[in-house]
Formats: sequence, structure tokens, C-alpha cells
Amino acid sequence: MKEYTQAHPNLPIAVFPFYFERHDSKEKSIEVLKRYKDKMNIPFELFYGGKANKDTAAARFPMISGISAFPTMIILDRNNNIIRVHTGFDGPATSRYDLFKKEFEEFIGKHI
Repeated sequence: MKEYTQAHPNLPIAVFPFYFERHDSKEKSIEVLKRYKDKMNIPFELFYGGKANKDTAAARFPMISGISAFPTMIILDRNNNIIRVHTGFDGPATSRYDLFKKEFEEFIGKHI
């Protein structure tokens, strides 16, 4: 999302990443998130979602019928209706990255 928002700074979109961490301590998890945000130079706020397990994530987002994988990206329209849910990692090191990027950009382009 960092790459996309930097490439399209004038698009009317907002990014709210929720992170679910493996640490038992909320304070430790928030510390890890702060270091990650600084190290990766992430331009938007990171939100602590809770302990990294599907039950915690499902409780945090009850409007989705279960979180089947991490990460999960929820895309809302202007009226805050869920219009797409993407699960799993399709980052630059994966074979699906180019296809994911193309489909994501087309989808966002149709809905803004």
C-alpha cells in the first residue's frame, strides 16, 4: 500500500492497516509496530489489532465471515460498505505480485 499511495498521492483513498502480532504483551507489540513503521518509512498510521490469531481478528472485524488468512485487506466504498476482501500475501517476492498489482489498480480505478 505504501508504494501505491505514493504513486497515486491525489487519489481519494485512506489506508488503515491493522496489525495482529505474536507477542502476548500489547506494549511489546506496539513497540514492534513503531520500529517497523520507522524502518519501512510507512507514511500512514499502523493500528494494533490484537494477538495474531484468527479468532482475535474475526472478533475485531465481525462484519467479515471469518478471517481465513493473514494478511487480510478489506476494501470499503465511500459509504463504508465492504466491496472486496483479499486474503494472503502477494508481495514483490511472489509469483502473483504483478497480477495482484494489475487487478488491484483496475479495481480501485473503477471504484473511486
